[in-house]
Amino acid sequence: MKFLDLTIDLAFKRVFGNQAKSSITMSFLNSILDLPEGEKIQSVIITDPYNQQATMYLKRSVVDVRCTDQMGRQFIIEVQVENQDNYLQRSQYYAALAISRQLESGALYTEIVPVIFIGVLSFNLFPEPDCINSFGTVHLKSNRLAMKQISYTFIELKKFTKTLAQLETIADKWIYLLKYAASLDCIPQAFDTTAELHDALELLNQGTMNRTELRLYDQAVEDRRNEENIKRTQLRIMREEGREEGRQEGRQEGRAEGRQEGRAEGRAEGKREAMIALAKNMLEHLPIEKVANITGISVDELKKL
Repeated sequence: MKFLDLTIDLAFKRVFGNQAKSSITMSFLNSILDLPEGEKIQSVIITDPYNQQATMYLKRSVVDVRCTDQMGRQFIIEVQVENQDNYLQRSQYYAALAISRQLESGALYTEIVPVIFIGVLSFNLFPEPDCINSFGTVHLKSNRLAMKQISYTFIELKKFTKTLAQLETIADKWIYLLKYAASLDCIPQAFDTTAELHDALELLNQGTMNRTELRLYDQAVEDRRNEENIKRTQLRIMREEGREEGRQEGRQEGRAEGRQEGRAEGRAEGKREAMIALAKNMLEHLPIEKVANITGISVDELKKL
């Protein structure tokens, strides 16, 4: 068996943007968010505005699916492949935008429903060692969750190091699937115990796809590979240019330091010559030991003058 890379747009939306298999998305959200009883998701409606045939297979480093649960809560599930310096700002902007678009003209603020942003990252973002990091707006003194309309959960795949044998929770298994699905050659026994995980792997099984879907997936993989090669090439060129600039600056600095050292040596030599001339005059009137103390020139050297 060969499985799709779950961080590729087509594969991600095949699994999490599939209304007919919405139980998969519910399982993922309930486990990753660790929702308590009474707040667990019981149904979802996929509302991803980008999940359209015209744009579904475009080259993008950002992959997202949006859905709404039975309480009206909105979820944005996003995969971010390439590191971005402004990623935190952008994720907050997206969540705030989802809030602002809820109210039509004349609607009340009480009608606003929570937005939960889930970011799956192929890079490290936070200093904490945890693979899953969640954030909300809390009261600074009591640490009480004071504003519940927007919350964020980030999954940093690089920090996840568990093996198949070490998987304990359903959340562990989902993260393992996000990171390692493309390297599997069969459905692991550990995934057979949860119907949603098994169904997800069936959807990721390349043997269940038609030729058109496989061609589009292969093209998406090739596009990502090409973009990574271009980025590495650009980085190599920048490094080489930086090293050459450094060498040129080093040569210029070396010449400047040489001139500066030459001037310093010249000044030092001039001072020494002046001191010797002074010592010669002083020897005509003072003992040699006293002249040595005043000028700093040794007695042996004064004897040679």
